[in-house]
Amino acid sequence: MTHILLNCWYFWHITDLHFDPAYSTKGDVLRSCWYSEQHHQGSSSVRSAPGRFGDYNCDSPWSLLESATQTMRSRQGDNVEFVLWTG
Repeated sequence: MTHILLNCWYFWHITDLHFDPAYSTKGDVLRSCWYSEQHHQGSSSVRSAPGRFGDYNCDSPWSLLESATQTMRSRQGDNVEFVLWTG
């Protein structure tokens, strides 16, 4: 019987992050989840506050990116050979 040793490597493919450093949970979802004193004074255009991990109408806040990478690491640990970051 012949034994074959197989190596298995893991990598992460991360794409289309759309990070928005201006994202705010106090922001307006109709204005890319950006906060502006001018638009909040006496305005009722804010239909709902964006969540901590983002909103469908907005680009990604840092908290979402951080949570996603922590979850990937908790599932795969340090057994990742490389990260392919595209898009």
